[in-house]
Amino acid sequence: MKQKNSTDIFNKAIQKEGNKLFKDFQQSVKDFKYKKEITEKIEQIALKKKLDKKLLENFFKHRIFLSLSKKINIEELTELTLEKIKADTDIAGMIFIQSDLNKVLQKSLYLASRFGFKKSVSEKGIRTANEGDSAQFLFVARAILAGFNCSNVDLRSSRYDAIIDYSNILLRVQV
Repeated sequence: MKQKNSTDIFNKAIQKEGNKLFKDFQQSVKDFKYKKEITEKIEQIALKKKLDKKLLENFFKHRIFLSLSKKINIEELTELTLEKIKADTDIAGMIFIQSDLNKVLQKSLYLASRFGFKKSVSEKGIRTANEGDSAQFLFVARAILAGFNCSNVDLRSSRYDAIIDYSNILLRVQV
């Protein structure tokens, strides 16, 4: 690989080598019986190619899930799941939610067969920002529920996150 930083494995420019890496990986682990053996093989490949082990694991997982999603029939699996639910439950009104359940199952099974969402929300910067935003919104919601007039400040560069009106006094709050 030309560049050895951890994001290169997903770069389109090296997709060909990624395909070769995956084929070699599949060939070498096809007779393995334990997850630990596969994890050790990934560590060996990562060391040899100077790649981040976790990123390589995710790359291989995505490729395996992609192969799986091409082989399974979502509609058939959804129908089998619905039949199993109907057979194992005696919930009154099941017919009322059947079409909604069918849609939810199809979407869920599709997502599961693709290893979830394409972009990881757990990336450090995105996750930190989302955690901060959610804490801020929870604070505003709890202040409103407690009876205060409270407003959210949407400007990220602001020195405060919310404003509370308490007895005609404006309080700036940093969450």
